[in-house]
Amino acid sequence: MGRSWGRLLARVAGYGFLVVLVLAALAITFTVGWRPVIGAKKRALTSRQFEVTPARLQRGDYLVHAVMHCMGCHTKYDRQQNPPVLASQEGSGQVLFEEGSLRIIAPNITSDRETGIGKWSEQDIVNLLKDGQTPDFDFVGGAMSAVVNDTAQLTDADRKAIAVFLKSVPAKPFGGKG
Repeated sequence: MGRSWGRLLARVAGYGFLVVLVLAALAITFTVGWRPVIGAKKRALTSRQFEVTPARLQRGDYLVHAVMHCMGCHTKYDRQQNPPVLASQEGSGQVLFEEGSLRIIAPNITSDRETGIGKWSEQDIVNLLKDGQTPDFDFVGGAMSAVVNDTAQLTDADRKAIAVFLKSVPAKPFGGKG
């Protein structure tokens, strides 16, 4: 009798473990996605640029501001002003959170060559939006990994429009703490 209870308990524990694994896989699939876990695809560096057209710039502006809300995190704020966004700092990045050694930064996404994406090619920006990997083969993390999951659903034409628009944003030094 004791032996059959032991087998039953082992079987229930095994099935319970399988259920937990399946639920964890589903949770990862429908939240942050698998790119942060398995990593981005390796690719050759490129200097590929895309044709700058008024329609592509307009589409990129729309996607950056109205759909993806990139500037919401990547622009310094002044909470004392109304509206709080400092238009002169658009895209310059900011420190979003700092507590002890933990620091969360929304980097500069202007064409500044020192603190922004000025040295990146437009293809580098498209690759980041597609697979979450920077030109230095680092991976984006935190909230940006969820954004990459969303931008992976965009068409190549939309990612190219975003890249062209971001490369057109005037260079500004890092905005600093918001």
